[in-house]
Amino acid sequence: MNVILRNSAFVIKGKGYPKVNLDSIASNILKDVELPVDIIFLIHTGILLDEAQEKFIRQCNLNKKMYCIIGPRELTKLLIAYKKIS
Repeated sequence: MNVILRNSAFVIKGKGYPKVNLDSIASNILKDVELPVDIIFLIHTGILLDEAQEKFIRQCNLNKKMYCIIGPRELTKLLIAYKKIS
């Protein structure tokens, strides 16, 4: 089994952001795509607006970064799977 370790960055927007718009993540995106990372995670618990999602994906693609968007449902499933919530 080959394990590949990758550097990553995280943009996390919690309950203080019921709607994640471009203004709330723009500076994070611009900083993170300049970092020497392979993958950027965008984790949110609210509603990710289309404009913000499209900009995030576009910037990751332009800068050749892998990305992962984890929304409220996916986050809940992960936390249940790792027994952090029941």
